[in-house]
Amino acid sequence: MPNPYAHGHPADPVKDFAGREDELKRVRACVDSSRAGNLTNAFIEGEWGIGKTSLLNKLRPELEEHGLVISEDLADDEQALWFYSNIFGALAEANPAGPELEQSKGLDPGDSRRIRKLLKEAWDQLHEERGIEIIVIMLDNLEGAKPEFLSSVRTVFQRLAQEGARYMLLFAGRTLPIAGNHASDPVGRFFNPRIVLRPFEEATSIEVIKKPVRFISFSFTDEAAQLIHGRAAGHPHFLKLICHHTYDLADGEGTIDAARLGELWPKIEDRLIDDRFGRQFTDLSEGEQTTLLHASLLGPRFEAKELRGTIKSLDTFLDRLRKGELLRSVSRGVYELYHPLFRTYLRAMAEDRDLKSTTIIDLPGGRPVGARLKIEACLASAATRKLDIIDEHFRERAVSMLEAVRTGVKIRVLMGEDVQWSGTLRLLKDLEGQLRARIEVRAWPDKSEGKPIPWHLRCIIGEKGAWMSDHSFNGVGKKTAYLTDHTANRARLQRDFDLWWEASKRIFPT
Repeated sequence: MPNPYAHGHPADPVKDFAGREDELKRVRACVDSSRAGNLTNAFIEGEWGIGKTSLLNKLRPELEEHGLVISEDLADDEQALWFYSNIFGALAEANPAGPELEQSKGLDPGDSRRIRKLLKEAWDQLHEERGIEIIVIMLDNLEGAKPEFLSSVRTVFQRLAQEGARYMLLFAGRTLPIAGNHASDPVGRFFNPRIVLRPFEEATSIEVIKKPVRFISFSFTDEAAQLIHGRAAGHPHFLKLICHHTYDLADGEGTIDAARLGELWPKIEDRLIDDRFGRQFTDLSEGEQTTLLHASLLGPRFEAKELRGTIKSLDTFLDRLRKGELLRSVSRGVYELYHPLFRTYLRAMAEDRDLKSTTIIDLPGGRPVGARLKIEACLASAATRKLDIIDEHFRERAVSMLEAVRTGVKIRVLMGEDVQWSGTLRLLKDLEGQLRARIEVRAWPDKSEGKPIPWHLRCIIGEKGAWMSDHSFNGVGKKTAYLTDHTANRARLQRDFDLWWEASKRIFPT
């Protein structure tokens, strides 16, 4: 039979669609509000392959129960002319006896008054004669929208809403293409709410994996599905892509458990490289390739300043990679690769080329100065089954260091509860599931026996050793990490940590 995992296409609204209950609820609330006369235009936002089109397809049948739905993809050229011509064509088809709306009538996309007049007449007739409660206009792939097009749309439909014509706009794209802050931009305010689609949680991923094969002689165990969720990081496209190749390599027969998935994984990775990662990489310029290879050595998230001085024209390459959706901008100066599997591929290439992390700083005099790789080595050597970290600044970089620890190690972290505390918790929640399950973070107790650790000091306490890391500047503006072996004091450090950990349970429960 055909492969049931049709990657590269939207999910079937009936057979394959799963999850997105909150997002569906929010859109339905917008529709109910618009039907009541309070027009609410929504924008569905998310990266490629995250399920924007699938969500629109899922919504369309139930929206049609209340009124007319006009669904289109955005064209590249003559956007306003194309957009209004298609709307008028759909309205004329829905109401042949209505006003003349065909494109042949000399439509001028700049004549907002005439466009608004025709749309108002069409609404009045459909509402009065057919009982239409709402007209929903869906528009997908909004990434290439021109500012003048969005400005025209806002001018026309905002005025129509004031005149009582219930046209609701439900647009979708990677991001709403406007300059500046959405909260202050008129177009940004016009499309409110913005409904952001994110990767699936584990339970939804398992449903996505199992649903297409529930009636055939092929299946995944829960453990295998959990592993696929972790490797796909919950991303809908990669979930289906991995399942597609697994089904193909297994000839569509049998049960895929964790052991079988492990046997097939090297071949699945080869196919991912052939299908996507290899082509994405080879299509880039040499500078962009070098930027990605060095970035892959810096952890899931990295700061641009970590590459500055090593790569010329860095800002240009970062901007191109971001626009090409291979990099995501997390915050000012902080980036991440678009998917963990892509980073795994890049790291393997970087190792083949014998590239080293750019964060190692060699200074004269033989001082024990290092950064990421040195601390990663300490983490790996100190830990067997358990690792405790005392760190008042447990941020993105500390999370990336934890990747160096083997899968079986569980990690406890004590850190200061400061203004960045909530951001750290959000960061941990966004981690790949298997890593997140091994980390427990607690706030430093306000009152505890023993002296609090200074903000600039990191303690690493493992079953085989203990290290302290002290940050400073080396006189030329470069931040350095001084690492000292405290294995001889490991027992005392561990005792203090356990004491503070117990105090943190009382003061700040998980």
